[in-house]
Amino acid sequence: MKTLFTTLFAFVVVLAFGQISVRPMDLVQSAREQGAVFSPVQLFQAAPGAVLSDEKAPKEYDILDISQYELEQLLQDEPEAMTLMLPASFQPGPMEVLLVKVNPFAEDFSVRTSDGRTLTDADIELGVHYRGILKGGSSIAAFSFFPHDVMGMLSTKENGNLVVGQLKEPRQQGRYIIYQDSDVLQDIGFSCETMDDGIGYTREELAPQPGARALSDCVGLYFEVDDDIVTDKGGAVGATNYVTGVYNQVATLYANESINTVLTQVFAWTTNSPYSSTSSSGMLSQFQGYWGSSGSWPGALGQLVSYQASGGIAAGFSGICASDRRNSQSFSSINSTYSTVPTYSWTVMVVTHEFGHTFGSRHTHACVWNGNNTAIDGCSGSTEGSCSLPGYPSQGGTLMSYCHLQSVGINFNEGFGPQPGNVIRNVITNAGCLPSCGPPSCTDGIQNGNETGVDCGGPDCPACPTCSDGVQNGDETGVDCGGSSCPVCPCYDNPVTLTIVLDNYPEETSWEIRNAGNSVVASGGTYGSNPDGSTVVENACLPDGCYDFIIYDAYGDGICCAYGSGSYTLTDDSDGSTLASGGAFTSSQTTNFCVSTGGGGPTCTDGIQNGDETGVDCGGSSCPACPT
Repeated sequence: MKTLFTTLFAFVVVLAFGQISVRPMDLVQSAREQGAVFSPVQLFQAAPGAVLSDEKAPKEYDILDISQYELEQLLQDEPEAMTLMLPASFQPGPMEVLLVKVNPFAEDFSVRTSDGRTLTDADIELGVHYRGILKGGSSIAAFSFFPHDVMGMLSTKENGNLVVGQLKEPRQQGRYIIYQDSDVLQDIGFSCETMDDGIGYTREELAPQPGARALSDCVGLYFEVDDDIVTDKGGAVGATNYVTGVYNQVATLYANESINTVLTQVFAWTTNSPYSSTSSSGMLSQFQGYWGSSGSWPGALGQLVSYQASGGIAAGFSGICASDRRNSQSFSSINSTYSTVPTYSWTVMVVTHEFGHTFGSRHTHACVWNGNNTAIDGCSGSTEGSCSLPGYPSQGGTLMSYCHLQSVGINFNEGFGPQPGNVIRNVITNAGCLPSCGPPSCTDGIQNGNETGVDCGGPDCPACPTCSDGVQNGDETGVDCGGSSCPVCPCYDNPVTLTIVLDNYPEETSWEIRNAGNSVVASGGTYGSNPDGSTVVENACLPDGCYDFIIYDAYGDGICCAYGSGSYTLTDDSDGSTLASGGAFTSSQTTNFCVSTGGGGPTCTDGIQNGDETGVDCGGSSCPACPT
């Protein structure tokens, strides 16, 4: 069998015939256009007369027998496309699931264990993974096949979510179940401890963004598996198969939103883990404490999964490209089964929900949506904030909602919904740290492969710039000076220094300096990668003249004093004088200033309107009155 370590694919979610696609429906359509044959696979048969003895059994279900021969054949052949035939008496006729093979793993994916092992091709079979749709109607589907297990999920607009998985009931050993998850999810319940910060989204954040990079950028997801799951699954191999099967379903939900993710690593605790809290917040705190602010785990976002505690929690809403890696972490308390019934959809919901927070989305019952700081739905029974409580969505709730607690349920086919989905896509589009979904290259903006720097060095890329090579290259602003690595370039004009004390939302702050012709000659921000309340120092070199310094706050509340005590000061380095200062403003603040190497400021004969003049070289406190 082909496994990850001999993968045929260079891209995540890529067809063997070369067509890159993301959404499950697009995968199927692209495969058809490329001439793929969706041959029927009869893996399951209904088990006549088989019933669950558990009183907690779902209301709508069928028990299935699996053909081990057909499963082995599927794993051997790994068809690029197929039609999986699923019997279900509570559906109108057999279901035909159109599936296309995908590779959910990063190119350098690894499985590591706490006892120091790195599992290789000889140790583990990572299964075969598929995504697609149910024939007819709006739907999504994800299936993962392993030598001794099958994990599947379908979601339709009409019938909600269906789970396909192996039963744990001793009398039904080796058998599978297909069931509707609504009543099970409602019984299990779920509470997310991620705190609301009360910051509403701007209309720009909520709006769709044509041409976004979400179709090409990859968000690497790291999973850490607590020792209780590893023990329950029989060791690192079983735990890895379980997590990769869950991840394929999580990734399908994100792919349906045109969001690419890849699985970077599974770390399995084969020894006693350091995580022992009885609360979600405690588990997250221990997870963050174990890795620290530098967080050397691979990927953009990381999540700990465990049977301990309950519910889930994320560090916040700014996990993508966070300089403090603790802000990119989350925790999910999952259930492998509810009684004897596999609960993949519940686990997938919790994991997707918590990752959704670190992607940037708040709850749908938070008073932050619609461009007017109101809530999308009222499924939680209350709102986060002081806005009014809306009703329930008739089509079913979305992934950042609490609608699983209500009769409308959460419908995976609805995804994140338009506004939370747009928020996440806009975050990805504006992120500067995400690689493209492909192998390392000399133009992907990150240090990878054999590079010795970002897109430079090694056997394949150009030599990395240095501060002594006699040319202006890299991000230098002069020959061997300026930029992020070299000494500051000497200024032979007028050096100025901008000092900004950031507030609690540095991702909102930016600035620019414009000359008399209104051209930007210096700029900076935003500062989302800087810690809250930290100090930023920027330098600029300006020719003689007059300028406008403009500082912006994207939210419109300045940098002082509601959410931190921010301030800014622009100083003329030649004499230490203050050219501009402040902190309390709304969306922006503009200050005009002039600099001159001769030490002179605005005059009544310099041919421009500057200083406090009310016209060109006239008016104000020093010049003659302007003609009327």
